[in-house]
Amino acid sequence: MSLTAISSSTTFKNTSHVITVPDNDVGRLMYYLCCVTKYLALDILPGDVTDYQNWATLPAAQAAAVFQNACILKPEDLIGQLIFRDEAGEVLPKGQENTFVSITSAQKYATIQQNVFLSGQTQSVSSVMFFKHTWLEKYYYQPLKSVGYALRGIQHCDHCRGLGGNCVCPVACPLRPETKCSSDPAWFLALLYIGGAFMVYVFYRGAKSFFA
Repeated sequence: MSLTAISSSTTFKNTSHVITVPDNDVGRLMYYLCCVTKYLALDILPGDVTDYQNWATLPAAQAAAVFQNACILKPEDLIGQLIFRDEAGEVLPKGQENTFVSITSAQKYATIQQNVFLSGQTQSVSSVMFFKHTWLEKYYYQPLKSVGYALRGIQHCDHCRGLGGNCVCPVACPLRPETKCSSDPAWFLALLYIGGAFMVYVFYRGAKSFFA
C-alpha cells in the first residue's frame, strides 16, 4: 500500500484509545481478535473470545476457540480490507505500532471499501486499523505459535514434550520440535522392531536350508 504524507493542516480522526494488553499469549491473541472485529465495529465473534482483559477466567475449551478463530481471521486475508501496513509511520502516531482510524479519514491514504466480505457475509466497515509488522509479530504470529504448541501439548505424554519416560501417546500424535520420539508410541515401535527381527531370522533360516 502506498501512503502519502499527512499534511499538517489535515484533520485526522483517530479512534484509538489507551488500553492495557495482558502479558499472556492467549490474552494477546484475544486482543488481536478484538482489534480486527470489535474495535472495527464488526460483531462477528462471541464476546468471550475478544474479552482479553478477562483472559484468565476463560475456560480451556474457549482458549481453543480463540486459537481457532485466530487461524480463521488471519492477517493475510484482512490486509488491504480492514487492516493496512504503515511501516513508515505516515498514519501511525509516533511511538505506536497500531491505531484505529475512521474510514472517512483513512480513504485519504488508501483505497478502502466500505463493505467487505467476511465470515461468509458482507460487513459494513466504519473504521480500519493501521499497523506495523512488529505489532503483528507481538499480537498474532508469536502468540499463535505458542498457544498452538500448548494446545497440542495437551495430547502429548511427558516423553513427547521433551521429558523422560516412555512414549504412551496414540499413533500419529502431532509432534513439537523438541520431541524425543517419533509419532508412534513405544509399544508400536517395539512391535516393529520385534517383527523386523523375526523376519530377518526367518529369512536366515530359509536361506540356510536352501544352500544346505
